[in-house]
Amino acid sequence: MTPDDVKWDEQGLAPAIVQDAVSGEVLMLAW
Repeated sequence: MTPDDVKWDEQGLAPAIVQDAVSGEVLMLAW
């Protein structure tokens, strides 16, 4: 993945989601 692949919004932000590698549980959502 490169920065060109990121879908930026109008404010220049993109969501970042962190998941547990084993369970798939979402641990964090950040902008």
